[in-house]
Amino acid sequence: MRKLTFSEQSHIFGGYDAEECRRIQAIGSTYDEMQKNGYDVSDDAWETWCDDYEKYCL
Repeated sequence: MRKLTFSEQSHIFGGYDAEECRRIQAIGSTYDEMQKNGYDVSDDAWETWCDDYEKYCL
Protein backbone atom coordinates (compact mmCIF):
# COMPACT_ATOMS: atom_id res chain seq x y z
CA MET A 1 0.00 0.00 0.00
CA ARG A 2 1.42 3.39 -0.93
CA LYS A 3 1.36 6.46 1.29
CA LEU A 4 -1.28 9.07 0.36
CA THR A 5 -0.22 12.61 -0.45
CA PHE A 6 -1.66 15.51 1.52
CA SER A 7 -3.90 16.37 -1.44
CA GLU A 8 -5.22 12.82 -1.61
CA GLN A 9 -5.80 12.76 2.15
CA SER A 10 -7.79 15.96 1.98
CA HIS A 11 -10.31 14.31 -0.36
CA ILE A 12 -11.13 11.35 1.89
CA PHE A 13 -14.03 13.15 3.60
CA GLY A 14 -15.66 14.27 0.38
CA GLY A 15 -13.11 16.72 -0.86
CA TYR A 16 -11.51 20.02 -0.09
CA ASP A 17 -13.14 23.11 -1.52
CA ALA A 18 -11.38 26.34 -0.54
CA GLU A 19 -14.31 28.62 -1.37
CA GLU A 20 -16.86 26.52 0.51
CA CYS A 21 -14.42 26.05 3.40
CA ARG A 22 -14.10 29.83 3.79
CA ARG A 23 -17.91 30.11 3.74
CA ILE A 24 -18.25 27.39 6.39
CA GLN A 25 -15.61 29.02 8.58
CA ALA A 26 -17.44 32.35 8.32
CA ILE A 27 -20.66 30.66 9.44
CA GLY A 28 -18.84 29.11 12.41
CA SER A 29 -17.45 32.51 13.34
CA THR A 30 -20.94 34.03 13.11
CA TYR A 31 -22.39 31.28 15.31
CA ASP A 32 -19.62 31.86 17.87
CA GLU A 33 -20.24 35.62 17.93
CA MET A 34 -23.98 35.04 18.27
CA GLN A 35 -23.43 32.83 21.30
CA LYS A 36 -21.00 35.32 22.85
CA ASN A 37 -23.73 37.97 22.49
CA GLY A 38 -26.34 35.84 24.20
CA TYR A 39 -28.14 34.44 21.17
CA ASP A 40 -28.99 30.76 20.98
CA VAL A 41 -27.50 28.62 18.22
CA SER A 42 -29.19 25.24 18.08
CA ASP A 43 -27.36 21.95 18.37
CA ASP A 44 -28.77 21.05 14.94
CA ALA A 45 -27.15 24.15 13.44
CA TRP A 46 -23.79 23.20 14.94
CA GLU A 47 -24.16 19.59 13.78
CA THR A 48 -24.82 20.78 10.24
CA TRP A 49 -21.83 23.10 10.51
CA CYS A 50 -19.62 20.21 11.66
CA ASP A 51 -20.79 18.01 8.79
CA ASP A 52 -20.11 20.79 6.27
CA TYR A 53 -16.71 21.51 7.84
CA GLU A 54 -15.70 17.87 7.47
CA LYS A 55 -17.02 17.79 3.92
CA TYR A 56 -15.35 20.97 2.63
CA CYS A 57 -12.40 21.68 4.92
CA LEU A 58 -10.81 18.32 5.67
